Amino acid sequence: MVHCRSYIAALVGLQLQKKIGIKFIFDMRGFWANERIDGNIWKLENPIYKMVFNFFKKKEIEYLEHADYTISLTHNAKEEIHSWKTVKNNPVNIQVIPCCVDLNLFNKKNLQNDTIELLKNSLSIASKDYILLYLGSIGTWYMLEEMMEFFSVLKKQKPNAKFLFVTKEEHERIYATTEKYGVKEAIIIRPGSREEIPYLISLCQASIFFILPSYSKKASSPTKQGEIMAMGIPIVCNTGVGDTDKIVLDYSSGVLVNSFTTEDYAIAIEKLNTTAFEEHQIIQGADAYFSLENGVEKYAEVYRAVIQA
Repeated sequence: MVHCRSYIAALVGLQLQKKIGIKFIFDMRGFWANERIDGNIWKLENPIYKMVFNFFKKKEIEYLEHADYTISLTHNAKEEIHSWKTVKNNPVNIQVIPCCVDLNLFNKKNLQNDTIELLKNSLSIASKDYILLYLGSIGTWYMLEEMMEFFSVLKKQKPNAKFLFVTKEEHERIYATTEKYGVKEAIIIRPGSREEIPYLISLCQASIFFILPSYSKKASSPTKQGEIMAMGIPIVCNTGVGDTDKIVLDYSSGVLVNSFTTEDYAIAIEKLNTTAFEEHQIIQGADAYFSLENGVEKYAEVYRAVIQA
């Protein structure tokens, strides 16, 4: 069989299936063509981009119709695909496998206290400080300005709050955004190696990510959600992205923001302050949903099903 990750590779997998009968797995990784439009990477006003978009939307249907199995990152995307009347023989075989997390690495029990204290000192974090975390790239989809505005509301309630960005990119853009909200002195930016990320997460009382809610984001699975949950830290995130809101609700692992307004931010902060989040429950949620072992077993199930068919 041939296992194709995303749409470009699937061009080859589909041809191999048609020409020599090899079993074909379409690991779609999201609604790729729609992501290019929603992210303003392809502009439909441009006839070339419009042609490429239409080509891949047709191929998307063909992949789904011919794949021996399809992998989706989210249940939300699976339900969306099963609603499409354009796909023959729907519902197609779809296995949901979210982005997975190494729970041995992202594990508080494996952290060294001396290293945590050294990090706190190097970042000038005092024991009384309230640390809000943003982890990962800023990129196309993450709503930096809205997250900064949320922090400015939090800062008014918690004068000892600091906003820790663990990212390797766009430091100047982050600092430029702080000027608008008057929180520059409370911002900490630090890149982190993979081995350092669990330590940096452990410094925080809460984490945040706002993702542009668009059609293509039905199929998105932010890896950072699993990493942060594995460390027992509650998350503030917006609704309408993949399965993130369902995971937050199912495992009581954070607070949802329904709209990007200061009123909704204040409500979310109140919930963050008054909810007694259970660290062990959040960690159990990460184990149940994002476990690397579970992901491996689900892929193995797909392979067995394809081989035996």
